[in-house]
Amino acid sequence: MDRLLPGSPGAAGARPWRRFERLVDLTEAERAALDALPDRELSCRRGQIVRNEGDPVGHLYLLTRGMVGSSASFSNGDRTQLKIHVPGDILGGPSVPFRDATETLAALTDIVASRIPLRAVGELFAAHPRLGAVWFAIAQQERTMLAMRVMSLARSDAMSRMAYLLLDLHERLRDGDPQRLPSIELRLTNQAFGDLLGLSVVHVSRVLGRMQREGLFARDRHRFALLDIPGLERLAAPARMVLNRNPNWLPPANES
Repeated sequence: MDRLLPGSPGAAGARPWRRFERLVDLTEAERAALDALPDRELSCRRGQIVRNEGDPVGHLYLLTRGMVGSSASFSNGDRTQLKIHVPGDILGGPSVPFRDATETLAALTDIVASRIPLRAVGELFAAHPRLGAVWFAIAQQERTMLAMRVMSLARSDAMSRMAYLLLDLHERLRDGDPQRLPSIELRLTNQAFGDLLGLSVVHVSRVLGRMQREGLFARDRHRFALLDIPGLERLAAPARMVLNRNPNWLPPANES
């Protein structure tokens, strides 16, 4: 069951389809087709559940403002944080093959999102095969990011993991707002940091303190100001990858 509140028209931020724009130059017809996907614009207050693990799967969500955390539970009831979503992300994709949602989506800040029926996604793929191919490519990008996270957890130290997380969030947020200052509002507990980074709560506290003392960032409650991005980049592992824009394997755009 959706637990979002009705939002006001036009409340969402700019460039809602930025993940697509990073890969291809959208035609007017493609942009119009994407804009027609949502059936409702919704808002959610910080701490509110967007969709619970176990809920029926009938929609995706395009996040246009704020941040959402994705988490999953263990059989003993414990819960772990899987990912942080930023504006431009499409939420709920991992649950699509299943009858019931495999993850809980919860607002880390006040958010605005658009609900996208899965039926509309199928219709989009049939009418605009190139957009379907781009959506497939975005899914592979997500898969690669997950693999890189697993690599980081397996081989890199705690400071490298934290540096990678902060840089990844900064770059994804800046992609939607090129004028954005190098700072992040991140409402995560140390337990949530530990879930994302494979660290204990005590280790998270030590790493955050050390990185602040070394001048890599300054922290004011939930606000992280990245003071030394080159230093964070030297720490971060694994290496960044460059997207291939407008790849020649994509089918031609449907202009109608």
